[in-house]
Amino acid sequence: MSDLKFLVVGDSPKDVYYAHHIGAPSILARWGSKQANMARYSHPTEWADTAQDLNGYIARFLNGELQFVLYNFPGHYLTVSPISEDFIRVELSDNQVGLGKEYVKNKDDYRDQNDKWASNDLRWVVKQAKNLSAAEHNARIGIPLYGSNGLYSASPFRDKAWHFKNDFIKWCGLNNVTGNVMLVPVPPSVPRECNLTHSMSLMCDWWKYWINAGDHKINLQVHDAFERYWPKVPSHLSTGKREMDEQFDTLGVFESYRDKVENVNFVVIVDDVVTSGSHMNAIASFIRTAALVNADAVILGYALFKTVRIDPVEDIDFGWIDAL
Repeated sequence: MSDLKFLVVGDSPKDVYYAHHIGAPSILARWGSKQANMARYSHPTEWADTAQDLNGYIARFLNGELQFVLYNFPGHYLTVSPISEDFIRVELSDNQVGLGKEYVKNKDDYRDQNDKWASNDLRWVVKQAKNLSAAEHNARIGIPLYGSNGLYSASPFRDKAWHFKNDFIKWCGLNNVTGNVMLVPVPPSVPRECNLTHSMSLMCDWWKYWINAGDHKINLQVHDAFERYWPKVPSHLSTGKREMDEQFDTLGVFESYRDKVENVNFVVIVDDVVTSGSHMNAIASFIRTAALVNADAVILGYALFKTVRIDPVEDIDFGWIDAL
């Protein structure tokens, strides 16, 4: 096996990142790909616009002329290390993280219809929003689904974002979040070119437009500075305790965002779902360590959903013990 050499041919940035992972050259087949324009950020070895181009590159590989070239992804971002002397560790308390709805992962543990609806919104609207373009979302197109009655469309992400916005405004009012508020969307578990939409960033842009147009004593700005420059196993697919420090191996800030933003009253880190809070804490620590905002800005978090675990023991009726 050690003598084998591999060439990865694919039509998406995810294929290219896999090639980087195994140390193999890659060819991006551009025709028919929805992500061809963004794929340049994944740095394939070669681009093929036609099948003829592809055949030519394959011939070069077989002749030993197409080699893997290591690309330094973190070198193109501002990064911080949790073991550096100047690292500032921030861990947000439960009171510092706003929550829209509770998410019960196991359908057998649903307490009522609200749990079912919240789960459907997260799984079939929010989590699937990455698979539609911003233009499709703005046209209020929903993800196509298949049910017992055939094909149908999930609720448009833009419509749900409007309702999520109302919960966010209510939370801001209850916690005196006013003035200049910077929304910082949490990046997904893969580089943004791997998806058709950075859904949290798009939602924050909608919120800025809607909320700033109203009389809410809030002036929102969106600071879409953070990027997952290397794919990471999603939290909901990982096992074991989730630690903040492991986030920094793949987390960076675009160079164009490294300058400090002044006159910020509140920073609100926005994520779709929070479980352990490691993503939010990592970004909060990054913001403080890199001094991305004025030192007196208050850093908070807000999640559309909070994962809750239902203890089955709580559902058992122990009333019979009292009768003994």
